[in-house]
Amino acid sequence: MIYTRQRSQNMEEMATVAQGLSPMSSPPQCSPWRKNACCSVNTSIEAHKDISYLYRFNWDHCGKMEPACKRHFIQDTCLYECSPNLGPWIREVNQKWRKERVLGVPLCKEDCQIWWEDCRTSYTCKSNWHKGWNWSAGYNQCPVKAACHRFDFYFPTPAALCNEIWSHSYKCSPWKNNACCFVNTSIEAHKDISSLYRFDWDHCGKMEPACKRHFIQDICLYECSPNLGPWIQEVNQSWRKERILNVPLCKEDCESWWEDCRTSYTCKSNWHRGWDWTSGYNQCPVKVACHRFDFYFPTPAALCNEIWSHSYRASNYSRGSGRCIQMWFDPVLGNPNEELPLQERKEMPWKLTPLLLFLGWMTSVCNARTRTDLLNVCMDAKHHKAEPGPEDKLHNQVNQKWRKERFLNVPLCKEDCQSWWEDCRTSHTCKSNWHRGWDWTSGSNKCPNGTTCRTFEAYFPTPAALCEGLWSHSYKLSNYSRGSGRCIQMWFDPALGNPNEEVARFYASALTAEAWPQGIRPLSLCLALMLSLWLHD
Repeated sequence: MIYTRQRSQNMEEMATVAQGLSPMSSPPQCSPWRKNACCSVNTSIEAHKDISYLYRFNWDHCGKMEPACKRHFIQDTCLYECSPNLGPWIREVNQKWRKERVLGVPLCKEDCQIWWEDCRTSYTCKSNWHKGWNWSAGYNQCPVKAACHRFDFYFPTPAALCNEIWSHSYKCSPWKNNACCFVNTSIEAHKDISSLYRFDWDHCGKMEPACKRHFIQDICLYECSPNLGPWIQEVNQSWRKERILNVPLCKEDCESWWEDCRTSYTCKSNWHRGWDWTSGYNQCPVKVACHRFDFYFPTPAALCNEIWSHSYRASNYSRGSGRCIQMWFDPVLGNPNEELPLQERKEMPWKLTPLLLFLGWMTSVCNARTRTDLLNVCMDAKHHKAEPGPEDKLHNQVNQKWRKERFLNVPLCKEDCQSWWEDCRTSHTCKSNWHRGWDWTSGSNKCPNGTTCRTFEAYFPTPAALCEGLWSHSYKLSNYSRGSGRCIQMWFDPALGNPNEEVARFYASALTAEAWPQGIRPLSLCLALMLSLWLHD
C-alpha cells in the first residue's frame, strides 16, 4: 500500500531516544522519535554502527556500502526499533529471538523510491535479508555460491526492495482489506519452500529475484483474490475441490512475467504435475534436463497458458481495459479486477458466506439484546470469532462445543435466493436439509446410506425451498428486493458500503430493551416485531 506524504524532517538529522516512551535529551541519533519512543538511547546509538550488537548485521557484506544507502538502513532500524505507531501491523511469530514482528507496513512511495535510488549502485548477495546468511563468523556473511551484484539486480524496482528485503515487513498487500487468505498464507507465499505447497522455485539452480517476484504475485492472486469467481471450476482432487481455469491475465502481466523469467532455468513446461516428490518437495524427474525458461516457454502466451495447466490464459486486452485480470496492482488506486466483463458477471456463482451482522433476529429480540449488540456482534458458534475484528487477525476465543446460538429466518433478498437456486439447480446433492443427517464416519460429510444424488431442483423445487430448507430455516425468502433496506444481501461490493447495516438498524430500531423493565413489555415487543415482519413480507 502506498501513500504520498510531505517530507518535513531533515534526513541528515539524527537524535537519540530515551528509555520507554518518554522524552530524551541526548546527543543526536534517531531524532523523529526523541519525544515518544519504544527504544532506549543505547539502541539508537547501536543502530548507527556498521556492525552493532543489536543484530550483528554487517551492511558491508559485499564491499563498502555507499553512505547515502546506509543512511536508509539506519532510518529503517530506527523506525523498527523506536516507532510506537506500528501497532496495526504487528503479528505474532514463533521465533527464538522475538515473539512479534511487523508485516505489511505501508511505506510512503517517496521513501521506497529514494531508498532504491540511493542503494541501486551498492552491492549485496541476497534479495531476502531476513534469512539464509552464513553466521559462522559471528555476523552475517554471504552464503557459499551466492554472488554479489548491484542492488538493482536483486531489487529491480523500488517496490521489490521495500516488499522483499525484510520478508515483506514493509505480503500480499493489494488484497489486505478484502481477501480470501489469512495473513499466515501471505507470509508463507514469500518463502523459498513454503508449507503451502512444498514447492521449490530453485529446482534448476537459483531463480533470479525478478522472476521469483512474479511467482509470489501469482500465489497471492490465486490464494487471496476474491475476484476469480467466473473462472472457478469443480475438480475431483484429494487436495482441492475447485480450481481456476482460463483466467484472462492482462497482456502486460504475461509479457513482464516472461521477460523477467526467460533467463532463469526450469526442467518442465507444466508445473502442475510430473514432479519427483520423494524428498518432500518438488525435484526434476529423472532424465529431464534443465533449460532456460524461453526453451520451455518460447512466448509469453506459452508461459501464462501452460505453466499451471491453463489456470491462466494470455489475454489480448491491456491493463485498465476492465477485460483482463491484473496479477498485481496498487490498492490505493482501487482494485481493477472488480470490474469484470458483463458476460462473466452473469456466469459468476454466488459465494456463500456466514452472515455476521444480522444475528438471530427472533432469538436476539426475545433475549433483549441492545441495539448496539445487534449491529456489531459475532454469533456464538464453532469457528466464529468471539467479537468482530480484522479478517487477518485470529482470535483465540472460540467455543469448543458446536454452538450456543444460531440465527433463524434471516430475510434474504429475493434476488439472492433466486440466483442461488438458478446457479445450483443443475448441480447434485443427496439431501434437502444440510444441517443434520450426514455420514461423518470419514471425518467429513458424506451422503447417508440409502440416499440418492439428484439435481438440486429435485430436492429444492423452488428458490424458497432452497433458502428456507437447506439450513433448517436459518434463512427465509423475503419479498423485498436488494436496496430496499428490508432484506439481507448475501454478497455486496464493499466499496459501496455494507447494505446489511441498514437492514439490521431497521429491525433493531424498535428495540428499547435497555429502558424497558423485564417481564411483559419485552414479550410484547417480541410479538410486535414478529407481526411487523410478517406484515412487511
